[in-house]
Amino acid sequence: MNRIKLAIVGWVFLVVLSTVASETSKPDDVQTQLPQWLSAQAAYTALDHFTGSWRGAGKGKWGTSIAEKTYTVILDGRARCRTGSSVYPVQERNPNGEVHKTHALFALIEDGGGLIFTEYDNEGFIARYALDLASSEANKTWVFELVSGDNLPPNFRARLTLHAPVDEHYMEIFELDFGSKGYTTYLTNRLSRVVDAAVAGGCQ
Repeated sequence: MNRIKLAIVGWVFLVVLSTVASETSKPDDVQTQLPQWLSAQAAYTALDHFTGSWRGAGKGKWGTSIAEKTYTVILDGRARCRTGSSVYPVQERNPNGEVHKTHALFALIEDGGGLIFTEYDNEGFIARYALDLASSEANKTWVFELVSGDNLPPNFRARLTLHAPVDEHYMEIFELDFGSKGYTTYLTNRLSRVVDAAVAGGCQ
């Protein structure tokens, strides 16, 4: 009887050990694979989450700022507009202070062309981004990679990430890469939905 018990215990131990080994031997990309958007159309439709006004704080290479964004559905739903401003008071990293304003459009390219985000700012930069479906997480994250632009520095790359895991807050992460040295985070905005008053801006 004791031999039978020992045999059973030994068999159970081997089963558990082999299961653990199987799980830990999975490639990293399998273990950390994110649920992806089913399509660019799905990612575009989900931008409805942002409709309205947002206010929060920014922090990055240019110092700290007060950030505001407004998202509006325009052109019978064929585009979504985002206007924004970041006000930098006088500070060590920004001794003169500044106001940075942007005006941007999200739109779909038909026939599977993807989701495009085009941004214009008051410094004269025009940047055109495309949604990177492989790096984005369904219902949470939109990752846009720069594909073209005007008045931008040479050997320049940019990436904008919108991360919205909950309804009332979201985060913007803006990264730059000069000379293919790798991305560095230049700005992070943390924003909350404004429900009692509209933020100045928006498209009609």
